[in-house]
Amino acid sequence: MIPCFCGCAYLKDRIRDACDMFTLSVEATGVNASIQTGPAVIGAGVAGGKGFGLRSGGVGTYDFAELNVAIFGGKALILSEKDRYRGKGYDCFYRWFPWEDDEDEFDIEMNKGKWFNSWQFECTANVGVGARADFNFAEVLDFVLGWTTLDICDDDVSEKIQKLEEFIEKTQSDDEQNVSDSL
Repeated sequence: MIPCFCGCAYLKDRIRDACDMFTLSVEATGVNASIQTGPAVIGAGVAGGKGFGLRSGGVGTYDFAELNVAIFGGKALILSEKDRYRGKGYDCFYRWFPWEDDEDEFDIEMNKGKWFNSWQFECTANVGVGARADFNFAEVLDFVLGWTTLDICDDDVSEKIQKLEEFIEKTQSDDEQNVSDSL
């Protein structure tokens, strides 16, 4: 209980962790339908553009892209400024060809993104304007363990922002000291 009363940064991270568990948003533009369970995605279509809603632990706009052709394709969530410190963006390609002897498992390649992006159940439907709904099991575990200050998704920003602000202050004071020394 002590961390709960130490400051609102801790509580803000818990609220963000709770919001990370779900995605509920509207998106435009494209013609696409897909279902993702864990790393496996099946769908058809192409979509990309802007979305608005609850995603990445907050409500707001985001940029996305998705291409699905049955059992292979790609997805991307382009990082916004608010996502930069939280590592919520991703860029992945997936494929599964069970008829090939060497392809026993689903193959996913995360070019950019963290492991927890592969632990979600997501449905997308888009015909011009569409919707995305998601539930992420890894984020549920991150939320529960976050109350003990264990951050398995490494997305609690309060400490990172505090360190960044301290670094900026130190850099500014060093610059001011260098200017006064040169005078």
